[in-house]
Amino acid sequence: MPARQLVEVTERRIRERGFTTLRSTPQSGLYLFFSFDLVNSTQFKASHPGIWPVVVRRFYEFVENAFSTRLELVKLWKFVGDEILFFKKAQKIQDLGQCLDAACEALNAAEALLHQIDSAAREMLSVKATAWVAPAQYLPPSSSEKVNLEERNIIVKTGSLPDSGDTDFLGPDVDAGFRISKFTQRRRLVVSAHLAWLLYRKRENWSDIEKSLRIVGYETLKGVWAGRPYPIFWYEANWEKAVESFPYDEHLSSEFVQHVKERVAPTSSEPQPEWRLSRVEKIFHDLGKMHECERMLELLSSMPATSDDDGVTIEIPRDRYAELHCVAVCFSPTGKVLIGKRPNTKRRLSGAFEFGCGQLRLGESFRDCLRRAYKQDFGADLEFDGDPIPVRTFTLSDASEQREIPGIIFVAEVQNPDAVQAAFLKAKHSEIRWIDPASFTPGDGTQYVPGFEQSLKLAHTAWLLWKGPRANLEN
Repeated sequence: MPARQLVEVTERRIRERGFTTLRSTPQSGLYLFFSFDLVNSTQFKASHPGIWPVVVRRFYEFVENAFSTRLELVKLWKFVGDEILFFKKAQKIQDLGQCLDAACEALNAAEALLHQIDSAAREMLSVKATAWVAPAQYLPPSSSEKVNLEERNIIVKTGSLPDSGDTDFLGPDVDAGFRISKFTQRRRLVVSAHLAWLLYRKRENWSDIEKSLRIVGYETLKGVWAGRPYPIFWYEANWEKAVESFPYDEHLSSEFVQHVKERVAPTSSEPQPEWRLSRVEKIFHDLGKMHECERMLELLSSMPATSDDDGVTIEIPRDRYAELHCVAVCFSPTGKVLIGKRPNTKRRLSGAFEFGCGQLRLGESFRDCLRRAYKQDFGADLEFDGDPIPVRTFTLSDASEQREIPGIIFVAEVQNPDAVQAAFLKAKHSEIRWIDPASFTPGDGTQYVPGFEQSLKLAHTAWLLWKGPRANLEN
């Protein structure tokens, strides 16, 4: 069937099912870019020829899954060797800060899962990440040789057919992100100067941004700023623990890490003025580049709240989709229940203990959703009594967004409880506990999510019925 005819048939079938198809082109505007890179992969490939293809393939899967579930409307850009790239159209100020938290969480989640594949992967491999920003203008295929560009960077469609191919980005500001990526390290997130400036200028939106983002050095980058030193920013959730988080020998092979340990990341939480985020204002002022930053702010403030898509896309009417949270009350084989404490940085229910949660994806079963989410967040392998059966439902109210989010609570058993303590993601839960549901009392001053006690009782009853006499014997 010819490509054009296939598209028409697809459009007709989608309309018959109550959806709408649209044809759109990439939109000009401000874009966020992200890179996740596998550290030490060359040595690993040379020393483990039999397993490295599996590890690299899983690395791609882990990163794409971990990042796409944490940052809305982020899109896969391309693969470059052992590097996976993403882009996202920046539509509101909140996108800037959320992207750093999402990138850090995805980095840690992907590395934790990677280390579970093989002991050699745990010993040798790690993940690093880069985040940067650039304005870009769409360049239609029909453009003449001489075009009037408002931006220094362009968006192009690859492929020979008008509606085929992928989106690519070209230009000096896009290239700058690849230049700074060499100055990140394992488990680190490096941030471009322009993105750092935007975060500093709008710092009232993020109370801890000046504590988390700081300059770690100045480097000359090829083709960037005409040879003037470029500030290298690292994003750390806790700089007081940064020094201890480096491998014991990393400073021996990297002068840059040695510099960071000695001068930038002291045990004190306050850096010297030269390394503070606020320095970015003087840097752009002295360079005469404030107009570039103001242009980015202008693009962000004028951006319509629409997503950018290319080729043949499907727009699902709002009455045909919903956000659904899936929760598992996870029992160990001996009847203890896994709970995790939400970090104080969370916008909703910060500091409260919960059972964990996953968001159901389009076309995904409850079983697959729960197994995916709890493997990512806790390193837990879940088993169910046949198909997951709900014990209750709940509704989470979000006052700031004026909406209510429905959820369903299931019962599951963790097959590897001993591995959870080492595998759970600190970015998702600051601590975990195993509690005894039979003797649980909420009156000890600990904060729990709404409905916690009721969910625990119902789940415990369901688990006892599932396990039968064996459960009563062991408890």
